[in-house]
Amino acid sequence: MDLMERTNEKRRSFMKDRLEHRLDDTMREKARLENANELLKAELDREERERRDMLSAFEKGMRPRKSRFRRLLVLGAGVGAAYVYGAKAGRGRYDEIVSWWDRTRGRASEMQADAQRTISSKADQLTNRGQTATSDFADSMERTSTSAGGAVSSAGDKIETTGRKAASTVRNTGRDATTGDAR
Repeated sequence: MDLMERTNEKRRSFMKDRLEHRLDDTMREKARLENANELLKAELDREERERRDMLSAFEKGMRPRKSRFRRLLVLGAGVGAAYVYGAKAGRGRYDEIVSWWDRTRGRASEMQADAQRTISSKADQLTNRGQTATSDFADSMERTSTSAGGAVSSAGDKIETTGRKAASTVRNTGRDATTGDAR
């Protein structure tokens, strides 16, 4: 009986050491994942600030400004219109000026469409990057919580919830950027 008790004691001791080792590994992984989560949050915040700055710059560029340059531009347009309608150069010069104006207006429309496509694609890239990072993080947390058992489960759940909230925020931000809605 003494040999059996010692054997059982050794087995319990071995199992206890093994569990403690797994718990230590899980705690290290948890700390690493928390750091990764903080870095992802910081990156998402930075990208959100950049997106807001881009949108505000874009909106600022579209607002009419009352400046000397604008007044000068309006005066120049008025002089140009007077020249077009009162030109002695005849119909040929008039047609030439009108075709130039149509080409210029077409280029401005193309530039505006290009800017809108660029902003939309950047918002989609931001959304996709945030979703990928969050899903990778959630998968990693799930693997960690299943290998660690119940000891780290509640902390893993909290981190996973935080990651999912961040992904939701990124998705909503992407939708706001593509639709132009303000939050």
